Amino acid sequence: MGKGIATHFKHLFGGVSVLKAQNRNVGHVAILTPLTAPRVEPHPAVYLITKQRYYGKPTLATLRASLVDLRRVCEEMGISELAMPRIGCGLDALRWDAVVSMLKEVFQGTEMRVHVFHI
Repeated sequence: MGKGIATHFKHLFGGVSVLKAQNRNVGHVAILTPLTAPRVEPHPAVYLITKQRYYGKPTLATLRASLVDLRRVCEEMGISELAMPRIGCGLDALRWDAVVSMLKEVFQGTEMRVHVFHI
């Protein structure tokens, strides 16, 4: 959480100790809820863990694993709508066409609405 959108989220929502305490690995997600980090009110903030260190680069495989975990978490929590930036395409340098195809594949067959914003 040292560069890019993660630093903005860190300053906006706080809760870094809550995220670390979840002890999640690459290919998973960590979650801040209004109960664990009041600044995320009214919706949870979900962090994709796509690399071991902030200065590393994710692969399409680690991004996909994190998106699959995101889908699972959304289904468990009853989340039907997501808003996200163009994940993996800024400092992480993944190709947007590959990422958007992956998003469509992972969320295919669900009622999820995914809104992607260019920041």
